[in-house]
Amino acid sequence: MRQSIIHRGFGALCLLVLSTFLGLSARAQGGNLTPADCRQGCTSKDVKILTAFLVDPATGQPLTSTFACNGTATVKLGLTLTTKTPRVGVTVYGNIKSFVGGVVGSTALATTSECFGIPLDTGGDTVVFQNTFTWTCGMPIVLTNVFLGWGTGNTNFCGGSNLFRCPATPSKCYQMPPGEYIPIIIPTSNDARATECANPAGGSTAEFDLTELIDDVKGSQTDVTVTFYADSNLTQQITDVESYTSADDTIYAKVTSTQSSSAFSKAKVILEVTDSPVKPTVCAIQPSLCGPTSGTIRVLSPSGPGYQFSIDSGATWEGDSL
Repeated sequence: MRQSIIHRGFGALCLLVLSTFLGLSARAQGGNLTPADCRQGCTSKDVKILTAFLVDPATGQPLTSTFACNGTATVKLGLTLTTKTPRVGVTVYGNIKSFVGGVVGSTALATTSECFGIPLDTGGDTVVFQNTFTWTCGMPIVLTNVFLGWGTGNTNFCGGSNLFRCPATPSKCYQMPPGEYIPIIIPTSNDARATECANPAGGSTAEFDLTELIDDVKGSQTDVTVTFYADSNLTQQITDVESYTSADDTIYAKVTSTQSSSAFSKAKVILEVTDSPVKPTVCAIQPSLCGPTSGTIRVLSPSGPGYQFSIDSGATWEGDSL
């Protein structure tokens, strides 16, 4: 009898251990899980989110300034990820909330949760969540409550599934501290164009004041900065923005959120150089003064103020009351 009780107790213990193991295994492999189901106390920052942006579900590409948005739109969330150590697969969880007046909303507009079984490297990789959500056109939004998890080596952490899954240890995950957020880029930058006359006349270059294009690029936004670059990769920053000498060219404007330097959008700026107008030949008969030359003519009136006209190399006349 005693032996039978011991056997039954041992069997129950084995069943408990087995069910616990199976439960942990199921949790690790995904299935309606959230970060609350994972081991707490993440200690790593190996994988990071560089940018978050909206994606057009029809094209799978980031929204552009030509995206038709009437009141509300169905969109997806895209992320640019980077890692210190190359690996395969990362699980991502986060809540999308409003950010009106600089205040994070209390209620999530949508929850994103997915495992991406792609190779990650240090150069940055783009992922797009499968689920869509409704966005009120123009509403500032942020990504909060972010949780990132990954595995070890070249083994695909996601195991062929796109379901959120928990990492094996706290050393393989990152959890965003409370109160922090990542701005989601909203594409409000606009392409712009500038035309200037060749200087010197007959040449192929002109001088552009790029600061005159800032309002065209950023529109009505007030919480952004605009910088200009000579290349589409935004690595060759233009510093002489008030007197930038260029031939016909396409440069790029980077519109960056003041809330986070990682949140930015890019616009094209087309620079065009036109021929300078030919300087006219100007003559005054009484007294004689013909251009191209320089000189001054005074015109006196017996009943009113007199005028003095000066000409500069035959190009322009200037008149001043005497």
